[in-house]
Amino acid sequence: MRVGLVNSAIEQVSDTALGALGAAAPAVASAAGSGRDWFGDLWVYWAVVVLMMIGLYTVIASSHLLKKLIGLSIFQTAVILFFVAMAKVEGGTAPILWEGNPEVLYSNPLPHALMLTAIVVSVATTAVGLALVVRLHESYGTLEEDDIRVEDRERMA
Repeated sequence: MRVGLVNSAIEQVSDTALGALGAAAPAVASAAGSGRDWFGDLWVYWAVVVLMMIGLYTVIASSHLLKKLIGLSIFQTAVILFFVAMAKVEGGTAPILWEGNPEVLYSNPLPHALMLTAIVVSVATTAVGLALVVRLHESYGTLEEDDIRVEDRERMA
């Protein structure tokens, strides 16, 4: 039953992704005509997609709570990497104002500052999750969701 649910969820996600790709086809075609190297120039975005899919799959497919927590951490890392990669300005320098050269291209520091906050939140989320996982293991003796549900129902009865 669980495999059927996961397969239907994967089909829905892939249909949605293919629809989004179809809507983005003109932009992709114009970028392809510009002579960009799709892997060389955009390797960070490919890494983000791979990390996000690994994290999302781990959270959805695993019934072990510690593995779910690791998948969540991988997903959070992918989001942070995505924002930092988007903030990179080719040829941009640190936003330090120098007198005499108004034509300097500066990088935006806001995404980097926001990602520092996201890193702190990610570490805190992981720490709270690990504390809960340790406490669940002490109480139930397992970290499998199904076993915890069964034992919880037995305790309530």
